[in-house]
Amino acid sequence: MAQDYRPGDDSVQLNSIEISFLNYLVENANYKEVLFGTSKLLNTPDLLTADQMDSVCFLRGWSFYQLQKSDSAVGYLRKVRRNSPLGEKSKYYAVFNSIYIREFDSADSLLIDKSPGFENLDLLDKGGIYLLKKNLAAFDSIAGSFDFNDYTMAAEQHNLIQLADTLRKYPKKSGVLAGVMSAVVPGSGKVYTGKTAQGIAVFLETAALGLAATEYYVKKGPQSAGFIVFGSLFTFFYIGNIWGSALSVHVNRTEFYERIDNNIMVDLHVPLRRIFD
Repeated sequence: MAQDYRPGDDSVQLNSIEISFLNYLVENANYKEVLFGTSKLLNTPDLLTADQMDSVCFLRGWSFYQLQKSDSAVGYLRKVRRNSPLGEKSKYYAVFNSIYIREFDSADSLLIDKSPGFENLDLLDKGGIYLLKKNLAAFDSIAGSFDFNDYTMAAEQHNLIQLADTLRKYPKKSGVLAGVMSAVVPGSGKVYTGKTAQGIAVFLETAALGLAATEYYVKKGPQSAGFIVFGSLFTFFYIGNIWGSALSVHVNRTEFYERIDNNIMVDLHVPLRRIFD
């Protein structure tokens, strides 16, 4: 347990000096050194005051966050007391890191503990979570409470609404239909998925191989080397064109959602910088 400050306690004074130095290291982005220093302090928790323990946990969590180790960052940021001067910053960066690693239940559990003066940030985070879950109905219920009056996040509130509209308008294309179309007309499934140039290229390649195989078949018969070679190539490209068209739907959808998710995370991150930094 972290103990209360006792005047004249040399260990407390030394720890304060060490924590000041760790803050200096953070300011200079020496995050690995901060992790080393905080681990030493955490080995003697009984020599830390409650405020010092908050500082150590925050510095450690912040360093993990900067090193993109969000799972570790969450664990330490959550240990900072809410009534600490670092409490709200720790809470909302723990929320952000939880959302980043898609531990939405963890983020929700932190948002249950309401923070006076941070209602708009709570709404923004909740809205971001629903968008990442692709729950547009739930997002709309949150977005209806956006007031756009807080300069620290008004632009991001508008951005989330636009991203929700983009999600709503995204065409729901079928991989099965793309495959069937390419089976009937090679390359047409690619055109259906929005890759027109690829579709035309596939059609021309497959048609050329099919014509060459047919010509060898007609002129020299099914046993000819030319028919075997071009017939095999045609079969390979034809089947590949069907599989590739069906797969394109999945790839396009994945790439689209990744772009949306990245934009959502940016819109959740920028207000934190404005508010706490």
